[in-house]
Amino acid sequence: MESLAIYYQGEKAYKHLQKTFVLPSVRCLQKRIEMIQFKPGFQDWILSVMQEKFREAPEHEKLVVLSFDEMQELYSKLGVSAAAPTFELDGVEVVCIHDVPHLIKCLRNTLMKHDILVDDKRASWSHVTEFFEKDSQRTLRSAPKLTRKHVAPNNFQKMKVRYAAQVLSRSVAVGISLYSACVVSGDGERSGDLTCDPC
Repeated sequence: MESLAIYYQGEKAYKHLQKTFVLPSVRCLQKRIEMIQFKPGFQDWILSVMQEKFREAPEHEKLVVLSFDEMQELYSKLGVSAAAPTFELDGVEVVCIHDVPHLIKCLRNTLMKHDILVDDKRASWSHVTEFFEKDSQRTLRSAPKLTRKHVAPNNFQKMKVRYAAQVLSRSVAVGISLYSACVVSGDGERSGDLTCDPC
């Protein structure tokens, strides 16, 4: 199993280490993986391993994200739907969010094409670009990580979640809000509100 752990760090690194250490071949590891039976739904043995791992772990290590594929069956068992995306576990409400990285990119892409109205507040991509143009000319910037890749991404850059998350970040929202009084056009504050407010 240690060999598998090394292999999952990177195939190139594993092959490099094979030159120095006696390690199973990649094909041997693949056969070993094929022997593990994965069925749809929860795997009791995986949950047991997780329970054992976290039994003595400090609280901050227990804050994790569980990611599942093929969610329909699980959602129906938990009573989760688009209209009611939550369930309760030991008195704690658990919110099911679908593919967060994709949602972040979709929000950015929608904002690039259309203005968004939330509670009678208008957010516009023009506010973001205007903020970037003004802020990038200053020595002390409100959003120093914001680059042209963020505000005018090409098709490849649009696929990167990092750019979408950074352009919708709190620092950009605060910067737009600060600039809106005197630098960005008057209703720019609304775009700052949209990125600041939790959805």
